[in-house]
Amino acid sequence: MGEWKVQVARILGEPTTSILENYYGSESADLLEVNDERLLTFYDYLRDELKFPFMARYKQAKNAYELVCTRLDQETNVNEADGIKLACKHGETKWIIPLSEMVVDEKDVNFSTIMLYQKWFLGSKGI
Repeated sequence: MGEWKVQVARILGEPTTSILENYYGSESADLLEVNDERLLTFYDYLRDELKFPFMARYKQAKNAYELVCTRLDQETNVNEADGIKLACKHGETKWIIPLSEMVVDEKDVNFSTIMLYQKWFLGSKGI
């Protein structure tokens, strides 16, 4: 099990021992599959770990302008399609954007936490 998978397994409360990996074999990947319950667990982790506000860019925007991310979306109605969302703003315009579609500078204090989430969430979709 790769290092980031071990970190995610710990966050999600899944077993991480090599004995279990050897027992389950390739099916151990199912232990990290994205579902609503695991998204809510990761939401709780992010709520405790992320430092707000921070600057990020939205991958899908035609103009890659900086957004100020102010908090996790208060509506914890996460779903497997979009995952966990952030409340952001640019000027007076407010956005609710999937965390998986945000780009954060490598020097940002939140970089490793966001990358861990993106590896897990996007990796489960084969992206």
